[in-house]
Amino acid sequence: MFLRAWYREPTAIVLEDVTLRLSPHGQAPAVAPVEGGTAVRLVGRAQGWLLVRAAGGREGWVPDPAVAAIGG
Repeated sequence: MFLRAWYREPTAIVLEDVTLRLSPHGQAPAVAPVEGGTAVRLVGRAQGWLLVRAAGGREGWVPDPAVAAIGG
C-alpha cells in the first residue's frame, strides 16, 4: 500500500545541498537544510520555485533548478 501511494505522487531528487524556505524567494526564512541526493515529493509550484515535502514531513520551497523530477 505504501509503495502504491509513493508512486502515485510526483517524486524528485534534490541535485545539490539546498535550504527549504518558508516562501518562494531567496530571502525567505530557512525551514531546514536538505542534502543533495534526497528524494522529495513535489507539492506545488510558483515562478522558478517548487514546494517540496522531504522525509519527516518537512515542507518548504526550493529553486526549481535544484531538483530533477523522476516520476509521477
